[in-house]
Amino acid sequence: QLETREPFALDGLQAWSLRQQLLSYRLQGKDLNDALTLVKATGVLPQGSVGEQVFYEQTDQVETFADKLLPDYPEVFLTPLAFKCDIDDFKIVGQLEGLSAEGLFNYRMGKTKGNQLLNVWLRHLILNCVQPRGIQCESRLITENNDYTFHAVADAKIILKDLLDLYWQGLQQPLSFFSNTSFAFAKASLNGGRANPETAMHNAWEGGQFITGEGEDLYYQQLYSTPPLNEQFKALALAVYEPLQAHLVGGKL
Repeated sequence: QLETREPFALDGLQAWSLRQQLLSYRLQGKDLNDALTLVKATGVLPQGSVGEQVFYEQTDQVETFADKLLPDYPEVFLTPLAFKCDIDDFKIVGQLEGLSAEGLFNYRMGKTKGNQLLNVWLRHLILNCVQPRGIQCESRLITENNDYTFHAVADAKIILKDLLDLYWQGLQQPLSFFSNTSFAFAKASLNGGRANPETAMHNAWEGGQFITGEGEDLYYQQLYSTPPLNEQFKALALAVYEPLQAHLVGGKL
């Protein structure tokens, strides 16, 4: 359906997509101002000077993140590495991208999210299982609010097997592990700061004025008549995140 009013701003997804496009442009060493004509041609921007203002607001954010990212951005990325791992009854086949001689390099233009951190952790475990010659078994993740470095994992296959067992269990019954809420609880529990784990857990599940709670997900509402934030939930969150946190340089989620 066509919009009934002319847009004067980008919605969240449009703004995020535009920033990813501009960041890719910037990482190629190009001037973001030169991208204005190209972005205008896509029709995503509002018309006229309003659209240009929106564009420059997004480029400011991209430049800020690029300034943080570029000093550590690898000069050369290696060809994606095909791998095959046999862990008990599991066979994992795929390829690792983002490899340099220093290991895996990952970035996310946005705040740290639990699913992104777990994604990098899983790939880091694969790297340590494969141990390719000439590549350090370390991984890096840079986000807008954090900079994570994973050091080498001696027992990578054991940790990966534990996660695969949880995956297999989750194919047979629902597991009370949630991307945002589990991360919020584990972070408050393991970082040893002043944040209260119970408060962090409930805030992520229930949300607030400026954030949608994970408990508002319609699928979760169909599955759980009451919030599933019980002892099983807490134990599972810690079981997943404790090994991850133990292999972070600095030990902070």
